[in-house]
Amino acid sequence: MKKFCLILAVCLLAGYAALPFGGTGVVLAEESSAPAASDFDFEAELRAFVEANPSRQAGSEGERSAASYLRQIFSDAGLTPFETFFLGRENGSYDQTIEVLSGSTLILSQNVIGVQPAAGESLGTLVIGAHYDNAADYVAQLEQEGNYGTVVSGERTFQGAYDNGSGVTVLLSLVSRFSGLQLPFDLVFCLFGAEEPGLYGSETFVTSLTEQQRADILLYVNLDSIAAGDYLYLYTDEVSTLHDGYLREAAAENGITLTPNPVNKKISSSGLKYFPYLHVGLSSDHLSFMQHRINVANFFTLNWSSPATYTDESLTRPDIMHTPNDDVDILLTLYPDTAVQYMQKVSDLVYTAASADPQGFAAAMRQSFEQKPNYDFWLMQWPALLIGVVLILAAGLVLFLLWRAWSSYKVPPAGAPVGQESVFGDEFE
Repeated sequence: MKKFCLILAVCLLAGYAALPFGGTGVVLAEESSAPAASDFDFEAELRAFVEANPSRQAGSEGERSAASYLRQIFSDAGLTPFETFFLGRENGSYDQTIEVLSGSTLILSQNVIGVQPAAGESLGTLVIGAHYDNAADYVAQLEQEGNYGTVVSGERTFQGAYDNGSGVTVLLSLVSRFSGLQLPFDLVFCLFGAEEPGLYGSETFVTSLTEQQRADILLYVNLDSIAAGDYLYLYTDEVSTLHDGYLREAAAENGITLTPNPVNKKISSSGLKYFPYLHVGLSSDHLSFMQHRINVANFFTLNWSSPATYTDESLTRPDIMHTPNDDVDILLTLYPDTAVQYMQKVSDLVYTAASADPQGFAAAMRQSFEQKPNYDFWLMQWPALLIGVVLILAAGLVLFLLWRAWSSYKVPPAGAPVGQESVFGDEFE
């Protein structure tokens, strides 16, 4: 009997140990042959993308060519197409059509979206995005006007290497690294078109989702302009959030330095219908997700604490964003040591944070959403205008009362006796 009990106990323990994560039935991230960041050639991939697709103005033939280039990479990686995963279409497309009127110009663009479905029942969705269009027409206009900016070298061809070939490259590194990894949540890789004229690609994607699909998003990771600049930043929200702390702790554990965001964020007016102001941390596709209270993490590099009115990329090197200097060779000449390092560090951080403890990651993202205050009221324009009007009226009322008090005060005529009362009473006068 003792021998039978011993054998039974051993079998039970072996069976329990065989279950992932202590027998809960939830699939943990398993070891795979996914390459480390050091195995991904960031410089070669960045150069290949921007040299093959230098002009990627929203709605242009160049942008469509870039979409085709990226679509092939998603297909080769075995990602599930957007239409198949989200719309249930057999043999669906990776493309999501963008059709918007920007001023008087009709923009026809496309997002390129691929999905790595969860292993087993999904705990939610991790969305990773980067815009792939650039400001080619704007830069061409600057050149025609003779506004060339600082000439870094004699040979330069605007390619949008920093903005945003770098973000595209980081995303492609994560497609490669996550490939084959068994995760308990869906991975959605979004390459957004038409970001430069107004965040149209990301807005199209987010608004196309059902309310439940938006609620399923654990975190949106935005990768925009990660190569030039003095410092690497992470922006998550206007208020303190749990997921901000989670990512910063993961960065510290992996020796990745994230520069603290400055107190003075250099706020400017936005003109957007859903956000009354902007600053560097808000100026990209994650804003489309924030308006739906989705957790976001925006990675970018520059010098947010520079003395410039808005910001500078560096205190010692010329700005290259939206200038003819945004060329891969010039980028690597100005930042020979850090350009690739920045891309590699962000890739490392996102990969490690999501895969080291995927259940813990999903739980932390859910908790962060639940604890995050809902300050939507304060971010809409009409409450901001209402509060401004109330403050102006209050200030006017105070000024009116002061004026009335002053005007009712009568100054005694010159030479008139001014009575004084003794604090000790009449008997001491």
